[in-house]
Amino acid sequence: MIQNGAELIPLVTPQPDWLIADFLHKGTFTCLAGDSNVGKSYFGYSLVLRLALGIPIFGIANPPRNVLYFDQENSGPDLRAYLHKLFSGLPSPECREEQREQLRTRFWHGHFALGTKRWFQVVDQALQNHPSDLLVIDTSTSAFGIVDDNQTGEAVGVINQLRRLPAALTTLIFRHTTLHYDTRDQNKVVRRTMKGAKVWKAMLDQTVFMVAEGGRPGEALRMGYKPTRLEPDKGRAYGLRGPIRLLPIQTPDGDWLQEEWVE
Repeated sequence: MIQNGAELIPLVTPQPDWLIADFLHKGTFTCLAGDSNVGKSYFGYSLVLRLALGIPIFGIANPPRNVLYFDQENSGPDLRAYLHKLFSGLPSPECREEQREQLRTRFWHGHFALGTKRWFQVVDQALQNHPSDLLVIDTSTSAFGIVDDNQTGEAVGVINQLRRLPAALTTLIFRHTTLHYDTRDQNKVVRRTMKGAKVWKAMLDQTVFMVAEGGRPGEALRMGYKPTRLEPDKGRAYGLRGPIRLLPIQTPDGDWLQEEWVE
């Protein structure tokens, strides 16, 4: 769409319209890139449960929102275990039935529903049936049926299709990282990059790395029980303003993912 550029210039300073304060701005595309087994899905399910129920995220209150989550990564037993533990660990255990009823109207889930070249039609139809504020894709390569993750043209085609989705929709896409080790110490990571074509980073609005604290990167996690950090990498006008530490806590009932801003 072509329009007069002067009409795009606000008369007053624009205020951010957050979906999740200080993290996800409405109508943007964010890539969460993490090492294998770092706990991306564990974090993702914690995030969407809180968002759908209006439970504070990163210490900041958010109104309840509608969420559509496509999981192309985890087995049925794994994702149910994540959800059971995280739901059971939410605040206000006396309100579990009310919370479950609220989730029935705000949390929609597609398990192994994508993975072919028709992924866009499936997502588009799901959004028509279940209008949502946040779309989560876990994980991109398998969900979008990508054949060669390093092929720029294939990545551009996927991203251009994503931009055909409703403008107000916020999209969070999970991807894997490539670890680059010190040549003198193969246990020391000197940097991380997003796996696959560089255009993923170039065309999306924000890139955030999820990094395990302690232990060798890629070491298997048991249900996400290891501290991790969210580290902002690439951002534009709005996005994550600083690192956040995620500390999984086992409660008598379930799990709680405690967040701490890292100064």
